[in-house]
Amino acid sequence: MKETRSNEEAIARVFALTSSRPPTPEETRRCLAHWSDIEALLSKGKPPLELRRDAIEGNTGEKFSFNEKRHPGA
Repeated sequence: MKETRSNEEAIARVFALTSSRPPTPEETRRCLAHWSDIEALLSKGKPPLELRRDAIEGNTGEKFSFNEKRHPGA
């Protein structure tokens, strides 16, 4: 955030550092939506104790989801 003037520029910087490419317009839109969702969650005070995670199995490529339980002190 200190390197950029806007959320869009921050997302572009993250993509440049992690993927060596600019984000697509769809990736930017989705990242901004996620950013907004997280800010809304954080403004409520307490983070959620359970998070839904989506992943891909490394050997088969099969997509799966699971709920990650977090400890209150984490």
